[in-house]
Amino acid sequence: MRRKSSFGLSKLTLSTLLVVGSACAVMLVQAAQADPGPSLGINGGGKPKRPQVSGFTPSNGPAGTTVTVSGSNLSGATSVAFNGASASYTVNSSSQLTTTVPANATSGPISVTNGAGTGTSSSSFTITSGAPPAPTITSFNPTSGATGTVVKIAGTNFTGATSVLFNGTTATYTVDSATQVTATVPAGATTGPITLTTAGGKADSASFTVTSPPAAFFVSPTGSDATGDGTISKPFATLGKAQAAMRLSSTKTTYIRGGHYSLPSVTQNGVTYGLYLTSADSGETWSYYPADGYNSAILDGGSTGANTGIQELITIDGASNVTVNGLQLQHFRWVGIGLHGGGGFYQLFPSGSGQASSNTITNNLVHDGSYDLSPIFGYGGGGFYGEGKTPNTTITNNAFYNIAAFGIEAQVGNAGQGGSIDSLLIANNAVLSTCQLENDCGGIYVQDKNTTSTGIKLDNNFVRDVGYNAYPARSIYLDDGVSGASVTHNVVAAGLYVWAFTIHGGRNDTLSSNIVDLGGGNNREILLYEGDGLTDMKGNVMSSNVVISGGGGGGFEGNSFNAQPTIANNAYHNYSGATIYSGGYKGLNGDGTPASLDPQLTCWAYKMAAGSPVYNAPVSFDSVPGGWGPPGYSIPQTGTPPSQPHGC
Repeated sequence: MRRKSSFGLSKLTLSTLLVVGSACAVMLVQAAQADPGPSLGINGGGKPKRPQVSGFTPSNGPAGTTVTVSGSNLSGATSVAFNGASASYTVNSSSQLTTTVPANATSGPISVTNGAGTGTSSSSFTITSGAPPAPTITSFNPTSGATGTVVKIAGTNFTGATSVLFNGTTATYTVDSATQVTATVPAGATTGPITLTTAGGKADSASFTVTSPPAAFFVSPTGSDATGDGTISKPFATLGKAQAAMRLSSTKTTYIRGGHYSLPSVTQNGVTYGLYLTSADSGETWSYYPADGYNSAILDGGSTGANTGIQELITIDGASNVTVNGLQLQHFRWVGIGLHGGGGFYQLFPSGSGQASSNTITNNLVHDGSYDLSPIFGYGGGGFYGEGKTPNTTITNNAFYNIAAFGIEAQVGNAGQGGSIDSLLIANNAVLSTCQLENDCGGIYVQDKNTTSTGIKLDNNFVRDVGYNAYPARSIYLDDGVSGASVTHNVVAAGLYVWAFTIHGGRNDTLSSNIVDLGGGNNREILLYEGDGLTDMKGNVMSSNVVISGGGGGGFEGNSFNAQPTIANNAYHNYSGATIYSGGYKGLNGDGTPASLDPQLTCWAYKMAAGSPVYNAPVSFDSVPGGWGPPGYSIPQTGTPPSQPHGC
């Protein structure tokens, strides 16, 4: 429920408000928790346990051999050694890790160390002479692609790889582990096997199919609009020149070469844009150039505060079938990527346009922006901001971070104006450090005042550090009538939020197989459930989720709701040994069948052990796929740390 704010203030004034607001927020939380009702609290926790090594395979081999170690309490391992010689390793689960025999190893036991101590095998691994075992390639993904495509190669014994070839053409590569190599399809490659070579020999894969890239225009920081023709050898210098060329051509793809672009502003209806796409631009693709790598093209709006720089870096206004792929957008005043269809909405989209359907935002980095919170009654856009008639929008594998307003926001706008977010897909995104100056804000925010949009899906997103001390924030926020939404496989990591999830006025929403980390405080809640009169709020379900904590908190809060949701079969575990409250507040029922189970989570990315008990009934948790953000992106080990052991 949007509320007007007035945050266009000086830093001194804002700091004062933050202090006062923080105190108020604490009092509000204390008041809400003063009479929590009958406790359904769950105790969990316990200190980390010393590793136990029960076996390993193979039992012998030369340096470079991949060894699988079995045992217990292997999660959070800080070192692995062969008779005292340190080795590289990957933790697969609490009962298994994979390690590689180091060059200086001698015969003897294998030891695994974590914060609780060291476990040592009862038998010895025998070091043999000769070359390490030959590598094997078991699979690769994708199985086809053009020059510049990033390919993940899986197999064994990859440590010390000396070359990777695509049908005989040398490729650049990175050895990720003994079982994975990441390579890039080189220029001049042809269809044929991938060959990987180590000191132990070489392995050939099945055939990789090299495809032809689409016809395209090129933009480069060293290009020229005056003398360039848009080819790779004579590229344009600006996006505007490429846009004009695509409008006059059947070629609808522009590759933006790696480098930094200080975008000149384009003014439409009093708003400044870096790239303004209309119905004349339908069907266009704006992409990184594969040979340069994802996010190598940096589009800079030049904003350093509320009154400087471009307001919206890229806006799709009434265009359909547009793709924005693999770019890096930074320093915007209002919006990183905007999407608009239908009538005029607020100052962000002051004029009407046609429907904007089937647009795709994928593999981008969008960060450092939304400094001006004034354009929509105190709400300042965000990393992605979509509004109006925008069906079939896809927002996948992006990373949004360091944004003063919303991370991802998609809404129909005002009721009765024909807005639609049918078949909205928000998946595989990382949303970090958002809502830094915004009130009533969500890391991922969806709104449907018409209550008629269908097929809304929020799946496998990672959300952390939403909000700031002076105002409650919501990590995933279903606002104003969003109904029939599926919210699954998301990680709501620890941070400053007050509510992990909010359902405001919708019906038939399902929240399932998500991980919620309440963090180290005691003032964070699992769900805010409030009515607004738009629907009867029947059919909402929250089940099969995992809730963890490092300091208590929890609970399900109601506010003027019409019907009770079904809350059942969620797992609760506190890594500090304190209590997670699984009951309700303010008339809302809590979890009727809570389960006290250790989900066996490790690492900053909330990796769950393969043998975790939450996969079984009654919780029946469905695993989180991970793989957030563009290819090659990993969740940074900064910000609020996880509650579970995470030294891996």
